[in-house]
Amino acid sequence: MAEIQEVSVDVTLPAPLNLDKYKGKINIKKIQEQVEDIRDMFAVKKLGPENISQIIIEVVKMVTPLTKLTKEQKSSLAIQVANQLIEDIIPGKDAPMEAVLKSMVPDLIERLIMVDWNKLAKKMCPCMSA
Repeated sequence: MAEIQEVSVDVTLPAPLNLDKYKGKINIKKIQEQVEDIRDMFAVKKLGPENISQIIIEVVKMVTPLTKLTKEQKSSLAIQVANQLIEDIIPGKDAPMEAVLKSMVPDLIERLIMVDWNKLAKKMCPCMSA
């Protein structure tokens, strides 16, 4: 008869986002649902430098309509969410890829949020300045 062996498995659950400082300014439940949707997009595909832009764009699209937040608050929230998603999606603790991706996030998000898209669209296409 075979001997039964115990096996220990470490399971790391995603840490919840701390959105308390945005209470009263955003719908926290909706943001958490949107973060879950983005996380689900990467449930089967690997996250890496080749597609980090997809997460950043999704996160920026998520915070852009939050009219009660300043651009700086939107950037801060987007960076927090993107870094959390990177931690959750990339397996292993302190993976080198995680560090590289996290170092790219703040600058990319800040640049996207600070762009005045209406002004840019009018400049690129004069027909939009009516």
